[in-house]
Amino acid sequence: METTSTLSKELLRAVAAEPEIAEKVQALVETMEGMIRSKQDAGEFAGLEQLAEDGRVMRFVADTLNKLPEAVTYSDKGFEVYVMLVALSREDAALRYVFRLSSWYINYGCNRELLYLCRILHIYPERGYLNGVYNRLAQYVQQMKRKRPHCTKSEELPKGATELEIPIARAKIKEMTGEELLQAEVYLGMVKNKRLVEKVTKHYMKAKNTGHLADLCGYSLSTFRRLFREEFRTTPHEWLKGLRKDKVKNLLTQTDLPLLEVAEVCGFVSQSYLTEFCQMNFGASPGEIRKN
Repeated sequence: METTSTLSKELLRAVAAEPEIAEKVQALVETMEGMIRSKQDAGEFAGLEQLAEDGRVMRFVADTLNKLPEAVTYSDKGFEVYVMLVALSREDAALRYVFRLSSWYINYGCNRELLYLCRILHIYPERGYLNGVYNRLAQYVQQMKRKRPHCTKSEELPKGATELEIPIARAKIKEMTGEELLQAEVYLGMVKNKRLVEKVTKHYMKAKNTGHLADLCGYSLSTFRRLFREEFRTTPHEWLKGLRKDKVKNLLTQTDLPLLEVAEVCGFVSQSYLTEFCQMNFGASPGEIRKN
């Protein structure tokens, strides 16, 4: 069978030692490969719930993935479909693996992968057996939002689970940005004023200032400021500035974009304004930030 995913290849390799389920695993891999090649969105993975009902096969899948030398990340083709498959299984082995993934991603700052776990919980909110994973992620998001040191050891593990220190060499390690935190809160249902947050999420990238964002969201400036502070525990101005700081730092440290392009992408009218912003907020020039 021709496969495009290293995860599919690992399953086919491992099942050679378990011929009694080989046919079922091969059929599963074929279905998964079809989903991977079709590049479906995570919310459109039709048929995964039915596949996840086969307990024997799902125990095999979870155990095989758990034995890999590195936790699966977006660098692994088929990451989304395989992680969702395991998350949809009620088998203890699958639950332990998903819980361990949440711990690995938190410990190593794999934010994109963390957001995907949050999205799975958003798509399937009725999966009560994933409450432990939800609590782990929600606790982390709350701690990050408060800018306090986050826990790297979970307080309540599912039966039989252990914390594993497995390096995730191919994933970029960094703290969650304000934008990522907001998205995680939306996925986890942690926001109080859902209508406000949905409007802010939709329009903040286009906003030039607080007044403009209030207009885009359909509120008077005074009402917007009040509602915003109640929800975000900060002012719109400080929140927008924080997002801009995140974006500037990310582009300077994670990309090779010329400084003029960084300035344009971040909404500065010139490179000199970018330099002034960096000096005021980071105490260093854009070039110095990039070198460090």
